[in-house]
Amino acid sequence: MPKSGGEEVYLRTAYPRPKNLLSFLFCWSMIMVARPGSAAADSVVFAQYMLYPFVGGEDSDPWVQRGMGLACITLITGINIFSTKLAVKIHDLVTIFKVIVLVMIAVTGFLVGTRIWSSVERPDNFTNAFQGAEYNTGVIATTLFNIFYSFDGWNNANYAVGDMKDPSKNLPKAAGLGVSLVCVLYLICNVSYLMVLPKDVMMESDALLAGTFFSYTYGDTMGGKVFPVFIALSAFGAVCAMVYSAARVIFAAAESGYFPFSSVFAKLHPTYKTPVNALLFHWVCVVILMIGPPPGAAFEFLVQFAQYPTWIFYGLAVLGLIRMRTTHPHFPRSFRVWIPLSVVFICVSIFLAIFPFVPSKNEMYPYFLPPLSGVVFLLIGIPLWYVMVKMKGDVMESQSVLKEFIDVDE
Repeated sequence: MPKSGGEEVYLRTAYPRPKNLLSFLFCWSMIMVARPGSAAADSVVFAQYMLYPFVGGEDSDPWVQRGMGLACITLITGINIFSTKLAVKIHDLVTIFKVIVLVMIAVTGFLVGTRIWSSVERPDNFTNAFQGAEYNTGVIATTLFNIFYSFDGWNNANYAVGDMKDPSKNLPKAAGLGVSLVCVLYLICNVSYLMVLPKDVMMESDALLAGTFFSYTYGDTMGGKVFPVFIALSAFGAVCAMVYSAARVIFAAAESGYFPFSSVFAKLHPTYKTPVNALLFHWVCVVILMIGPPPGAAFEFLVQFAQYPTWIFYGLAVLGLIRMRTTHPHFPRSFRVWIPLSVVFICVSIFLAIFPFVPSKNEMYPYFLPPLSGVVFLLIGIPLWYVMVKMKGDVMESQSVLKEFIDVDE
């Protein structure tokens, strides 16, 4: 379907009843929580790494981090407002830095692991590697949310299909090559971390693991000052992708009538041809989520809170693609997904919808709080859907019937 908006387009087509409820709730969760929450968290990671050469990142003042994060999201939003082409070019440039960082981690791990780099002592992390691990389905589900958050963005190309040249040809290429490349690089990097860093050091590093890795191997100058800037640019690129895709979701939701003042948010700027109002609304949501929560565990909570409804809709979207082979058999299909792979994906989504509610030893907050908050947030969207979509649709239908009756009577 060559139209921007991501899963909203597929959910609206696959599940038109009751009155596009699922596509509305998807837009509600993406616009208000998932995309702004991810952009807020990544903006703060950008700030932590920019401060890393001076104070070590996590030792910096949380409000200084948020101030730099605010500057980051403001700059990216401004770029997207004034030029889509410039935003894409900057994102492409930053992607080069991302790949450089990942390749450097991979090469360093290989040199240490093969003992070519003998000055760095290799820890014995592969002996009893899972000692002390908690084999609990609730913990596994929560951990998967954090892992999938690292990969989030794998579907961003689908949010801008309307801007893509020959999407039938280029979308599967971009998605397939992009996801494959990232998976390979991430797996190699994880092995490199295990090759180089002691387990306790990795556990303490949290979001600044890559910075710790480079400091440990390349010393204070290159490792502690140069490479963290590259990693900061990588986080900057992640925010670029979130802002670009989030604006397209808001724009698509406004076009579908799912948004208050839809005519305002479905407009493109007459000069820049960009969704300015959608970008500004997303900026406001990011700032609220960045400044509102207290420091510490709030950002981890935000990640899990945002990921819970996201993966429910991912599963429904893939199930909808299978369903449309029956309900819309004559749709043009330039490529097809292998059904067994789709079934595995749907099973993972079901697992992530159920098992976060299994008790686990989470010390930061009650284990059920993030998924429960996600459920409550979706439930809040239902009365909004009733007012904004269902009632409006019923009024339009009644007006159409009345007009037909008047026309016949005349």
